[in-house]
Amino acid sequence: MTSLEAATSLPSDLTSLQHIARYGSESDRAGLAAHPETPPELLFFLVADRSAAVRARIAANRATPPQAARILAEDKDPAVREVLAKRIAGLVPNLERHAATRLGQMVMAALGLLAEDAAVKVRAALAEALATMPDVPRDLVLRLARDTEWPVAEPVIRLSPLLTDSDLLSLIVTPPATFSRRAVAGRPGLPESLTDRLTRLADDAAILSLLSNSSARLRESTVSALIARAQDRPDMQAALARRPILSQQAMVALAAIVTDDVVGDLAARADLPPRTATELRVRLTHRSQAEQGERRARPAEPSITGKGTEEVFLAAAARSDFAGCAESLAARGGWNPDALRRLAQLLSAKALISIAWKAGFSPAVAIPVQVVLGGLPSHAVLRPAVPGAWPLSEREMRDQLQLLAMPS
Repeated sequence: MTSLEAATSLPSDLTSLQHIARYGSESDRAGLAAHPETPPELLFFLVADRSAAVRARIAANRATPPQAARILAEDKDPAVREVLAKRIAGLVPNLERHAATRLGQMVMAALGLLAEDAAVKVRAALAEALATMPDVPRDLVLRLARDTEWPVAEPVIRLSPLLTDSDLLSLIVTPPATFSRRAVAGRPGLPESLTDRLTRLADDAAILSLLSNSSARLRESTVSALIARAQDRPDMQAALARRPILSQQAMVALAAIVTDDVVGDLAARADLPPRTATELRVRLTHRSQAEQGERRARPAEPSITGKGTEEVFLAAAARSDFAGCAESLAARGGWNPDALRRLAQLLSAKALISIAWKAGFSPAVAIPVQVVLGGLPSHAVLRPAVPGAWPLSEREMRDQLQLLAMPS
């Protein structure tokens, strides 16, 4: 019999279908499990199939009866639960209307189990599926937003329309994880009441995320406070210089403290006061001349080995320690830590991966360098096609380094 996995239609008689479900090859059972016209009673029967591949097809099939979700949510194979979590959004619309029914209660129970799943990938898949939906049970959204794993909480915090300003304020004041404030800082359209709290309470990584969020609204007094805070932080200065809207007063104040490494970012603005623009151009000229002289006279700097080990980088990543990861990567690659911190959240996933490869790290850092240093949400992270490999080919990484003007 032709494999049902490649077939476009099912046998017409129920007896043949039942025979496949009970005695067919794994390939045929998987094809039956994936087919949109398979009778619901057979799909429900295949929920208990001995093959995880078959059960995963059942979990992915939109025709699978909703009653199966509760069983699949407790499947012993996390890959099956992850597939279900990705499809669960199709069961959520109008769920509140059916909440009192047995069917609604079973779907709600499945959602609750997936939200508490021990596997981060399962919870993250659920969070991504529900993040933008307006009709998700609110208590479920709050539970995901307070998760202690970045891939789970970040998409919900950043995108869920159900989170109120009060919810976000709670995440700022009593953050459940070290990254919670940074996730809130990246949410589009943050009002001044929340950006005020963030600037008073948040760490530098959250402040950088906030400054990189061009839609976040900042009071003039808040901008002034951030400029004062950025006195010794070139990465913060650069983020401020790139804000789309800055008052004339703020630009003058920023020009007074901006370091030579960042002066070009501010000088590139087209809305600078004329006198400030002239002063910055003079500084750029002097810096260029000084750098040329230094390159001719300066001996090669020794690399810093203690902080630049992969173990140090991964330990910092496990703590969601943005500054620690930047310092470790800079030490390993022999780069300026301030410059790397400034650039990290402005670079693409491909660029960050390529820099880690250039530094001599192993593929184990590929995902942490994107999530912690780049602040990328789970859905934007590049993952390897083969476990233990880089997500990009060596040629692609060399091309990225050329774009960054870094020798490969």
